[in-house]
Formats: sequence, C-alpha cells, structure tokens
Amino acid sequence: MSAARVLIHKIPALSAQHRSLSHVWRAMASGRGDISILKGAGSNIDRIASSKYLSTSTNTSSDPIAPTALHDAGYVPEGADDITDPLEYYVSPFPPSAHRTTQRKFGQLLPHVVQKRLAALRTYAGRQNDLRHSPWRLNLVCSLAARADDLPESLKQLRFCIKSRAPLVASVLRRTSNLADMRDGLQPSQLEVAECFATKGVHLKRIDIKGRGRFGKKERGHSHMRVVLREIDFDVKIASARTPGERRKWIRKKAAADADAAVARKEREELEAMQRAYDAQAAKS
Repeated sequence: MSAARVLIHKIPALSAQHRSLSHVWRAMASGRGDISILKGAGSNIDRIASSKYLSTSTNTSSDPIAPTALHDAGYVPEGADDITDPLEYYVSPFPPSAHRTTQRKFGQLLPHVVQKRLAALRTYAGRQNDLRHSPWRLNLVCSLAARADDLPESLKQLRFCIKSRAPLVASVLRRTSNLADMRDGLQPSQLEVAECFATKGVHLKRIDIKGRGRFGKKERGHSHMRVVLREIDFDVKIASARTPGERRKWIRKKAAADADAAVARKEREELEAMQRAYDAQAAKS
C-alpha cells in the first residue's frame, strides 16, 4: 500500500493546538500528500497506515480520525507548527514556575534554578605548571578556548590558532578530557570548558647585557595554567538560549552527545564482558 494513496475517512474539527497540522491532514486526504515529509517516523508508518484511522477505501462508516493520531504514533508532537523543527520535539524538564515568563515555552530561567543545576554537575580539573611563557600571552589562548560552546569546538579553535602555545593548551584539555572518560565515561561532546586561565609563576631573574660595559636585569617569565572541564547541562543551555536558532543548535548538540555516550557505553560493556570471559578462562586453567 503506497503511503501517498493513504486516505483519511473523516476529519473532525481540529482544536486550536492541532489547527496548525490541518495542511498535513488535507494533503493526505486528497491523495496528494506524501507521508515521507513526516521526518523521524521510522517504522511507525506501517502501523499508522494499518490503523483504524487511515485506510485506502472511501468508506465513511468507520470511526472518525482522532486529532492526535500522528502525535500518538510518534510523528509530530502535540501542537507542533513545523514537523521538521527540533524545537517542536523538545520537552523542557523545567516547570513554569522556574521561568521568569510563564506564558512561553522558552523563557529565562530564574537564577537560583540555574545555580542549583550547575552545582550538581561533575567537574574535572587539569593543571600545567612552570610553563616558559608569559602569563598575559598565555591567557589570550586560554580565553579563546573558554569562549567556545563545548570541548570539541574549543579543540577546533585551538587547532587553527596561530599562537605558539595553542597546541600546549589543547594537550591539557585532551588530558583532562581523558580523566573525565576514565572516571565517569563522559565524552568530549558532553563537556565544556568552564575555566581556562593562566597565572604568574616563578620568574627567573637574569642579567641583561648592554653595550659599553653596562648591564641591567631581566626576568624569564613562567606561567601556571589551570583548566576545569564541566559536564554540560543541555536543558539549561536550551532554556537559556536567546534565539530559536541557538536553541536548535543546542538540541542538535544534545542529540550528538547522547549518541556518542551510547557508543562509548556499548564499547565499555563489550570490554568488560571480554575481561570477565578472560578472567573466567584463566581461573579454569
């Protein structure tokens, strides 16, 4: 049965929250609609096509179609304006009382809500001491890494940075990221650079030789660098975004981070299973 030939028996009056989907219903009822526009449907297409709401016949004696048929099947969320917009699929975990403005789906969160969420996140610190570099110059590179959205973006910025200490800062970030992976299994896409700065180290005093038998003193600058990686709270990022485009960006980043975490979790489970099998075989022998 072709999905484009699926006909709807009967369309009742849609409520205000489903009126935005009327163009989808009308296209399918006229036979001109293509169900492939319903992105993210997956294997639910056959289930919808074989349900009591959709059929290829024109018999109007069957049950009327429910306005939430596609929503209940996993196609579009309730009240969606655009079935391809990730903002329509996102469900905020914050209650209306956590926002300054309760009349909108996305509003500015109250400060105490954000502080409570950030305080519960896991952090990982890394250091590099006695760097032969000026702290002022090193802070220029550190500020570049701290301004990025997440750790992969920071590493990408440092990769194309022309400063001489950019590779060093990138290596410290990778080392701290490996620490997060070993402790809690967090991937780089789940981390952000919460802190990255350089402070003054022990400067070595040296003689500055000048002409005509004169001399002065100079200092060999040294720096200490500190890096703090923090787990990303994507829900806070999405709620704190100022524009719809920024919210869509963070929703996509959250999906990518969840996918990376699932792959890493599967690999870790396989390694643990192989280790258990090896230990069992060694015990028998």
